[in-house]
Amino acid sequence: MALQLHIPAGPVPALLHGTIDGIVPVRYRDLGDRWELSIGADWRHEARHDVPPAERTAGAIRPAIYGAVATYRNAQRSRELRLAA
Repeated sequence: MALQLHIPAGPVPALLHGTIDGIVPVRYRDLGDRWELSIGADWRHEARHDVPPAERTAGAIRPAIYGAVATYRNAQRSRELRLAA
């Protein structure tokens, strides 16, 4: 799966949209002290920010977003294995 999420340079906006494989919608939302990543209609990950608002740049949030996407991928693989059994 390829994540396509445009994260502009400078301070990160409160809402970003993108896709996985150009098909599955992805949405990042900054909720103040927390952030949320929604993938598709059914999957959501929420966590606390590791950096203060003034330091929330693309480089600062990218690892957390990639980590959430990895969690989603693992959940999808587990689901597919259960369905195949």
